[in-house]
Amino acid sequence: MSKEGQNPPGWESYSERKVIGENFNLELPKNLDVIEALQRKFKEYKQRLKEQLKEEGVASIKDAIHTPRLFDTVYKTKLMERLLAAGEIKPDIWEDLRNEYGNIDGSNLNAAYAVIEDYVKTGGRKVKGGTGLK
Repeated sequence: MSKEGQNPPGWESYSERKVIGENFNLELPKNLDVIEALQRKFKEYKQRLKEQLKEEGVASIKDAIHTPRLFDTVYKTKLMERLLAAGEIKPDIWEDLRNEYGNIDGSNLNAAYAVIEDYVKTGGRKVKGGTGLK
């Protein structure tokens, strides 16, 4: 917290920031079938985001990050992109996203991370709804 007792810009709350910082630690699995399924899911997320941007009349991801209906897809897309490109998701993604887009919705980012984590660890057995990992 800052001197004035306010959270730094972009933090929903210190407790959410702490949860995000402590819990984001995920590595790309070694199983090639799972990696291929994650790549297909990433492609699906990118297509979904493209369609949602068009439907909402939003020009870019930078604008979409502040459109509540799009939070879920934006965060899942960015997390999956990091996982596939870097081979891992670490706590620093919170800061990277905040630096790139400004304020981040911590609870929606946590929820998106939980979905990606479940895809990696269980193949999506705990995820309710959605299109699943194919």
